[in-house]
Amino acid sequence: MNNGHDYHPSTGEFTCDVAGMYLFTLSANVSPGHEMLFCMKYNGHHWRYMAASGSGSHHQTASVSALYRMKHGDIMTVELTRNTDNTMATTTFEGVLLY
Repeated sequence: MNNGHDYHPSTGEFTCDVAGMYLFTLSANVSPGHEMLFCMKYNGHHWRYMAASGSGSHHQTASVSALYRMKHGDIMTVELTRNTDNTMATTTFEGVLLY
């Protein structure tokens, strides 16, 4: 779902159209024995990090959620900064306007 069309799949950017308080959530499912490191970036600046590591013989899921007051035109992105998992890891990135 992309209500408001603020998320641009071709660039991976969420560009705020309606100013307000947003809840952002990032989740990743990582294969056993691998690790991934993500960075949520606000207007190009590193803001929140999330590490995910698959241990033992099981896939592991990691998530991070954060609130941020966005202004019109602000941009939130996610950058994959480390990836030892060559398989197709499942990731989600969500932004929800709260008020």
